[in-house]
Amino acid sequence: MPISIFLKIILFILFTACKSEKNACSYLRKGEVCIKIINESGYKIKLLELNHERGIKNIVNLKNGDQEYTSIYCPGEGSYTIKAIFVDNKIVKSNGTYIEGGYRMTEIIHRHNIKSVWNEY
Repeated sequence: MPISIFLKIILFILFTACKSEKNACSYLRKGEVCIKIINESGYKIKLLELNHERGIKNIVNLKNGDQEYTSIYCPGEGSYTIKAIFVDNKIVKSNGTYIEGGYRMTEIIHRHNIKSVWNEY
């Protein structure tokens, strides 16, 4: 097999593996927190901001029913907030969520609130 085809196959496998739930949540480094975000609002979210001590992570174009996984580094105690901006510019914000490294969180985005669930998957 030519090396270019082999390299393309390896890159494809690595790319698809990194997008999976198992890699986002099963293989956390020490101090990481996995956050599963589910849109149950009935509306498309054009921008979701996850604001934590070390920065902001953005997720764009989260359709109703979609879910995304992300991880953030939190070596000790910490917190984060979420702000969802819908396509009609309505904004919903979470209260601060307490976290420690190793936590697994689920954030369920509704039209008028955001529900945080600890260690549910």
